[in-house]
Amino acid sequence: MLAKLPDRDVAVSVVWLTMVRTDARDLWPADAIIDPRATHYWDEAKAVGKALASRDDLAAWRPVAWDVWAVFPAGVRWDAAPPQPTGFGRTIIKTRQQLAEAVAALPPKTGA
Repeated sequence: MLAKLPDRDVAVSVVWLTMVRTDARDLWPADAIIDPRATHYWDEAKAVGKALASRDDLAAWRPVAWDVWAVFPAGVRWDAAPPQPTGFGRTIIKTRQQLAEAVAALPPKTGA
């Protein structure tokens, strides 16, 4: 999807965590998301998933949000609680069309 939208001004944080045995860090698919706008993180403590699931509007994801995507406005900061996403979905496969639409709706890079 990112390859189809090379002009979108987006920073992607890919957060990996273990929810099932096959999610182990040494089994990461090295070619899953390759894009210069994507940075990969390993979250052993599941802190990001727990923080997302702590939002009332994402309560269905409790206790840990995983296999999810969320879009946040540019420049937003995560402080004590995660900010309000402008779009989110679960599972990624089931909601991939909504994810593509959310990314396509982002502004293009300046000068693109």
